[in-house]
Amino acid sequence: IRDRDRYIDTHKPKTVADGIGKGLLCFGNNIFKGVTGVVTEPFKGAKTQGGKGLFVGLGKGFVGLVTKPAVGLFDFTTKTAEGFVNTPNTIINAFQNIDKVIFGKPLIHSIKTASLFPYPHVALMLIQWLMEYGLKTEGLFRVPGSNQKIKEMKRQVDLGRKLNLDAKSSVNDIAG
Repeated sequence: IRDRDRYIDTHKPKTVADGIGKGLLCFGNNIFKGVTGVVTEPFKGAKTQGGKGLFVGLGKGFVGLVTKPAVGLFDFTTKTAEGFVNTPNTIINAFQNIDKVIFGKPLIHSIKTASLFPYPHVALMLIQWLMEYGLKTEGLFRVPGSNQKIKEMKRQVDLGRKLNLDAKSSVNDIAG
């Protein structure tokens, strides 16, 4: 029970999906313990108390066969509910903790601060724009953009300002 409580206390789900995943893990783990307990509990009892312990262990094993999956189902429900409750705060915290400075830092720093997605938000925005407007452009990623315009876009992003990208923006500047 102490191991179960310690696991549950240290593995709080942050989102609904996280809660479902952790709940399924708890449920599966408890089913496994319930099934294997039918065999292991009698052996433990026999080892410590002999014949009497064997029968006590059988009783514990069969009780565990019913109760442990029930506890696992309870854990699954609890973890899912916790994840549901924690999801809004996780989203709010993710947006509050976004480090505005992206450029001039190692990429791993930007990835670590992007808690909802494993990519910096500006990268996702630029990729989306390129997919919509730039894929048919010959020389994409080969023809350089305007250094001045690229520096200005980096500065805007680092200041936390929105980039004004539209169909008239230079594909080569965006790809740069």
